Order: sequence, then structure tokens, then C-alpha cells
Amino acid sequence: MPWGRQAAARKAAVERLYAGIIRQALDPAAYAEGLAEDSFDGRSGMVGLHATLVVWRLGLADTPESRKLQSLLHERVMSGFDASFRETGVGDSSIARKVRALGEAYYGLGTAVVAVLQGPEADWVEGLAPILVRNGITLPSHAAPAAARIGRLAAGLRDMADGSVLDLGLVPAQ
Repeated sequence: MPWGRQAAARKAAVERLYAGIIRQALDPAAYAEGLAEDSFDGRSGMVGLHATLVVWRLGLADTPESRKLQSLLHERVMSGFDASFRETGVGDSSIARKVRALGEAYYGLGTAVVAVLQGPEADWVEGLAPILVRNGITLPSHAAPAAARIGRLAAGLRDMADGSVLDLGLVPAQ
């Protein structure tokens, strides 16, 4: 495939992945059930959390294409954070600082979540619950059910065939 078409195909794949992440992260049911804080921080945390799961799954494929998609997806998530700040009316002079802080939180969350997911699945809920609370994604009273939901989503992603993941845009049902 010529370079231009390959880049366009990757961009389209990343947009499908990002749309699936946003659909899952902003699912009204999670907020209605109290599994996620209905605030800018809670919603951005959910986006970062769901993006982390997809990036983690792409990493399991461990191909040159999946590594490229991981990188492009990180960039797309950061671009989405920037756009969210602009939509909320944050002034241009402070956007870079706020996006940098949100990016640091996203990468910190990702590092912590991936560390848990590298362990036994039986330990995922116990490992994820404090991370979700610490990052302001959920309240302590909802940490276990929120972590269980994320664990089910991670297991569903893990169990998908590599080819299906690379063509995502669909996110498995919880």
C-alpha cells in the first residue's frame, strides 16, 4: 500500500478506536450508576482510562502496526483533551498548561492500570479500585463495581483476536 494510503488507513483506524473509546467512556449508564464522577475530571479520567485499555490491548498484539497505532492513539487522546478545554471556554494562554497536566495524569493513570493488568486477572478489581479513586474517576463507595466493570472490559479486549482489535471501533459489551 502506498505511503499516503497507509497513513490515511491508520488515521481512519485511530478515529474508529477513538470513537469507540469516547462511546464507552461517556456511556451515561456509568455516570447514572455512580461508577464515574460526572465532572470534567471524572469524564476526562474515564476517557484516559478507556484509552489506556485500548492502548494496552494494542500492545498485546506487539506488531509494528499496533505500536504505530498506539502512538497515534495517544496523540489523538491528547488532541481530544485540548479540544475539550477549548470547548469549555478555557483561555488560549492556559490551555497548554492544562493539557500538559491532564496528559501527565493520563500517562500516570495508564502506567498504574497497565501494571495491574500485567498481573493475574483475579487481582484486577482489587488493584484497579484504588487507582480509580486516586485519580478522581469514582468515589470509594463505588470503587469495586467500577473496577469490576473496567476489568470485564479489559478481559473482553484481551480476548479479542488481534485482527479484530486492529479494526476496532467496536468495543466489546461489558
